[in-house]
Formats: sequence, structure tokens, C-alpha cells
Amino acid sequence: MGAARLALLLPILITAFIAPARAEPDRRFAYVYVEANEGSSSGGHVALRFGDEVYHFQHDAPGVLRLHTDEAADFLFRYALLDNRGVHETDIAAGAETVELLRDEFSRRALIQTAQFDAREALRSDAELIEHLFSSAAPLPLPGFGYLSSGADALLGAEVSPSLASLRACMRRSYGASFTGARRAVIVRELAALRPPASGYGEVSLRPDQHPGFPVFYSTRYRDLLAAGEALRIVETAPRLRPGTYRALDGDEFALLAAEKLKLGAFAAKLGAELCGLPSSPRPDWGSALAVGMARLAAVELSLESARWVVLDLHGADTAEAQLPEGALRAESLDVLEAESGADLAAARADLLASNRLGEAGYSAIETAADRLLEARAARAGKPLRMPTRGVLPALPATAHAVRPDWSDAEAETYAAAARAAASRLENELVHLYRYDLIRRNCVSEVFATVDAALTQSAGARADSAAIRAESEARLGGYVETAGTLSFIPIVSQQAVAGLYRFAGQRDHASYRERRLARMLEDESAWRVRLRESNTLTSVAYRPGADDSSFLFFTEDEVLLRPLLGVVNFAYGLGDGIVGVATMPFEGPRRLVRGFRGALFSLPELAFINLRKGTTSFVERRWAADLG
Repeated sequence: MGAARLALLLPILITAFIAPARAEPDRRFAYVYVEANEGSSSGGHVALRFGDEVYHFQHDAPGVLRLHTDEAADFLFRYALLDNRGVHETDIAAGAETVELLRDEFSRRALIQTAQFDAREALRSDAELIEHLFSSAAPLPLPGFGYLSSGADALLGAEVSPSLASLRACMRRSYGASFTGARRAVIVRELAALRPPASGYGEVSLRPDQHPGFPVFYSTRYRDLLAAGEALRIVETAPRLRPGTYRALDGDEFALLAAEKLKLGAFAAKLGAELCGLPSSPRPDWGSALAVGMARLAAVELSLESARWVVLDLHGADTAEAQLPEGALRAESLDVLEAESGADLAAARADLLASNRLGEAGYSAIETAADRLLEARAARAGKPLRMPTRGVLPALPATAHAVRPDWSDAEAETYAAAARAAASRLENELVHLYRYDLIRRNCVSEVFATVDAALTQSAGARADSAAIRAESEARLGGYVETAGTLSFIPIVSQQAVAGLYRFAGQRDHASYRERRLARMLEDESAWRVRLRESNTLTSVAYRPGADDSSFLFFTEDEVLLRPLLGVVNFAYGLGDGIVGVATMPFEGPRRLVRGFRGALFSLPELAFINLRKGTTSFVERRWAADLG
């Protein structure tokens, strides 16, 4: 090889050796079968798994099937552990191109559905906002704005935050001394002139394979503008955090280390610079991002001043309360939550010390773990256990004075009625498009319908059923037909996939109870474990879920005795339901429903069929070590 050619090839050869290896494309995917149990998907459930993503159809209100996307570890934790169901993954060898074709189709349809259902909610929000603006002078709540004063209390001499004062100075240098006031005046005029999009409330026509392409909705744009104006008002006053909106972690173990102080200071400087640039950002929701960022900046300021970790209260007005188990299980569940949250916080702090600098993701991990730890301790003292419902972003709301649009009352009534009518039409379209049917349109049939849609693209837009079948046989090794067969049943569909598709192996994930029993058998005699764990009264592996029905014996491992145990379970559930009728005036209908549901789920056991296995109220993460 000549020297000139070697010189040309040398950079390529060096790159090949020192560049990180690219991830090998997936050449297989998995068909996931979830065993039956009481609760949702009581007859079993199915999904497709591509790497770390799981796609599955769930029965949601109002009687529709929606395509959901979950991380594989979360999906398995929910079904195998919390729902106490065995989960079986059948690997299908399909080739990288086919796997990517299927993954793209499921991902695209999930995005389309999300946009369609979001549009329904936005139309409802439009109507509610218009009616509110013209029928009430009440201010509007803005999530994430409750941490910092922006109204009269701030203008009357609230203490100034040095960090927010520095942010205010940065904006004045960047945009001009009168920027915040001038920009707020422009926003007020925009709010007054803002109108719903002319074409936004027209005829609704949805397709499962086409993005709806709706314009920006009135309520979305209005709230974005209102949030921007309120965030700039906060910048003007630069207040400290409101008392009661943040939480300090007590104890020597939560004191800031010297290295943490340095990295928190650097994080505050970086965050302040990013917040300073938000008003010039093209993102429409920059006002909400600015408000949350300022609250976090003020919390970091308090952490540095007090030399201990201070975090925002993450909970907003829509915060849900977790339904904790009763009796001894309540204390045990809080022990688990506190221990795991403390471990998460320690791990997040260790990551902080090991990293070059603190980023927003790292700070959010510390904030979230600290919040969970504090919630567990508060619940131990008798308070409700609150669960954030808006992800991990601080959501405490504050009210903002709304700007009434420059419309007439008649125009407002017309716009609101049009939004209501459009929302109703869209609801009807969604039900028509995604209607749930136990036999003809369920979690199984829609998985294979989506697979067929992907194969149709590769076979050609005008491909008939024969062409789709041929494409499936070429790419997957076979074709699964659900119409007119029993393959709409989850367990039957799994057998069909294993027998017809190009089988490449199977992975089984044991249920929580099975894992607990296997561990017990390592340390105890089999007869002792079997006797104690055979029933709900003496079992230590069973932690009854909040919605579990009443039953006495577990029957999934007792095939020959199942009908006899089913008779006992039926009588037990029926008796509990009858007692529930008598106690309903005192404790509500819970015992009645639980008892009669127990009797109902005992009937299949009389025919050697086990559906109910009992769910789990809480699970330690250590039992999920092999999930993923």
C-alpha cells in the first residue's frame, strides 16, 4: 500500500479503534403475556417489548382502548410485583429492519393518540376558561407559582432574595432597565386581544394513523402568556421563598458538606444564567419554567445560608393521597418507603460528589428523594402520604389576576359553545375510533392490528389481507389471526405467537408471591411454608392490596384441590359480603363489594380455573433486582 493511501486511511483506522462502539441494532422483539388476576385486565394482558420500551393497550374511560408506552422495568414492576402476576416474554427473531418498522409504527400511533386525547382536554379547557373569564372575577391558579410572592405582599416590602436580585440585574443588563414592566404591558395587551383559532373548532375528523394537527388552543396560549406576566412580576420584586412552601431536612446527616456547597454554588450560578435567557427563548411556556427555576434558585440560596439541604414542597392542589395499608402493614410500608428514599437521597448526594458539576437532573433527583423521605416521616406522624401527580416538577399553585378579553359577552358565549360542541364531537370520534370490545377489540387484537398496519406499509398501501399475511410470514415466520379464532384470549395468543412466529427463546418473570415463597423455601421446610402460606390469614408473603376481594385460600398451586378450595372461598366471600350489608351504614360499601367480588372470582375455581392471586400493597425494590 502506498504512503499516500495509508495517509488517507490512517484517520479512518484510528477512528475505528478509538470511537465508542455503536449499539448493535435490535434483531428481535418480545411478545409479553401477563397472567390473569383480579382487577384491571383480569383475564390477562399482553404487550410488545422493544428493548427498554413496552407498548400495550389499556381499557380507559370512556370505554376506549388507549396505547400506552412504559419503560420495561416499570411495566414489569407493576404487573409482576404489585399486581402479583407471572409475566412471560416470548422473543421473536425478526431482523433489525423489521424490528425498527414495528417499533416506529407503535411509537407513531402512541404519539397520535396522545395528541388526539390531549386535544379533547384542551377543548374542554378552552370552554371552561372562556366561561370563567366572562362569568367570574376570581383569579386563575398557576401551578408552580406558589413558592414566591408576586402580589401586594411582595410590593409591601417582603425580604429580597439576593439570588433573584442578581437575576433581575442580569435581565436589566440583557434587555434594558425597564424590560420587565414593558414586557408585562405587552403581555396584558396580547391577553386582551387573544382569540380562539378560527379553524380550531371546526369539524372533527380523526384517523388512527394521522396526527390531528390542531392549532395551539386558546387556553394553552392564554395560560402561557399569563404565566409569563406573573413570572416577570416575581422578577421585579425578587422575593424570598414564602414560609411553608419549602422543607428543611433536620439532622446532622443532612448538613451540607464542603464539596456540596461548592457545587451548589456553581449550580446556582449556572441556573441563574439560564433563567436570565428564558424571556428570549422561543419556547411558549417560558414563564412557567422561569417561575419554577426561580423557586429552585431561592431554595438553593436557603440551603447555602443554613448549611443544610432545603428543598421545595413538590405538591400542588391536585396532589393525591396514597392509600396505605392498615394495621401493622402501614408501619412496615412506611419503614420501606423511608429506607428506600433515604438510600435514594444518599445515592443522589454521592453522585453529586462524584460528578464534575451539579446539573438539573441531579438536583431534581436530590429534591425528589428528599420529598419522599419527608413524606414518609410525616405519614409516620399521622399525616396523609402525599404523592406528586405532576411528575417531579414543583407544582404548588398560586392565583393570578386574569385579563378579560376584548370580546363581547355574545362572542364569549359563541366561542364557549363552539368549544363545548367540538369537545363533544371529538369525544364521539375517539369512542368510535378506539371503542373497547372484550372479544373483537381488546389488548390482544389491537396489538396485532398495529403489527398489520406496520406490515401494510412495507407491503404497499393497497396490500390486501393475503399480501399482509405473506409479509408477516416473510418477516416474522408466520401470521397470527385474531378475528374468528380464540387468539383474542391473552394466553391463547401467547401460544399462537410461540408456535407461528420465529421463536427465539422465552424469559419468565415470577410474581411477587412466587419470589417470596422461593426465598422462604431456602431457609424453611417445605411443609411449613406450604401450610402457612396456603391461606390469607397466616400468610406472611401476602400483603393485601387496597382493592383485593375477600378470599381464604390461594389456589394457583393447588390444581386437584382447586374446586374444593373454591367452594370454601365462595362461602367466605359471600359471608363477608353479607356482613358488609349489615355494616354498610357504619363503614360504607367497601366490605360488601369486597365480599361479593370474592365470591364472584371464586366461581372459576370450581371449574379448575384460577384467576385471582391477590395483589400487593407495597413491594421492596430489592425484589425487582432481575427485572428490566
